[in-house]
Amino acid sequence: MKTLIKSTLLAAFGAALGVATASADNPQLQTRLALARQSAQPSPSTPTIAVYACGRGVGRAQATRTREKEYVWKTRQVGNGPLITYRAPRD
Repeated sequence: MKTLIKSTLLAAFGAALGVATASADNPQLQTRLALARQSAQPSPSTPTIAVYACGRGVGRAQATRTREKEYVWKTRQVGNGPLITYRAPRD
C-alpha cells in the first residue's frame, strides 16, 4: 500500500512539473506576463498645458457666452418701389 501511495505522489508531482514546464513555454503566456510587468511599472507622466482662444488660459475663468443672435431674412417695400430683402436679428 505504501508503494502505491508513493508512486501516485511521484506521478502527480511529475504531471504538475510537466504542466508547469509546458505553460512556461507558452508564447501567449509570456506575452501576457511581459505586458503585465510593463503596465505595473509607473510610466513617466507628461505635463500638459491648455491654451485657449479669446484670452482664456491657465488660471483664468470666463463667464459663459450668451448665445449668438439669430438672424432672419425680412423684406421691406418703400412706397411703390421694389421689395428689399435684408437680414435682421430675430425679435
